[in-house]
Amino acid sequence: IKQTEQYLAEHYPELNYEILGIYSSTNFKHYGYLEHGIEVRDADKPEVFKVYYDPDMDRMEDSRKIDAVEAFLTTDIAPKIEQYITQRYDGIRYIDVDYYMETGKPMILVKFEEGKLKMTRAEFDEFLVFIQEELAMSEALVIVDEWEGNVVFQEEL
Repeated sequence: IKQTEQYLAEHYPELNYEILGIYSSTNFKHYGYLEHGIEVRDADKPEVFKVYYDPDMDRMEDSRKIDAVEAFLTTDIAPKIEQYITQRYDGIRYIDVDYYMETGKPMILVKFEEGKLKMTRAEFDEFLVFIQEELAMSEALVIVDEWEGNVVFQEEL
């Protein structure tokens, strides 16, 4: 609880909150494995969120921040990525933009049908510039591969 209080003071200094209790989980949504977390209620809004320590990343996390990042990625970033890719390439099988728990960064994944990937290294580098400059994303894991898992390009910003 003390670690959660310190985390809240650092990351949400204006938050008026109430600690609801400790919970245990081995499957906390898609946030990964955790043993214990703290359920917190925002006293000014009807919002309850969870704060927990991620031992794999050796840091505190909270579902409020992760959900906000995911909402931003889904509504703002993903459509721009999809537009960029679909205007330039055919044979796209799958595009996903999501929060990647293992790195604590967004992950941009573009998969092409087997044998349809026509992106060059220079074009991948241009895609990275688009992500950094046009979308103002300074951190992301970017992967472009073929459907069967043959990773062609991967870069962590």
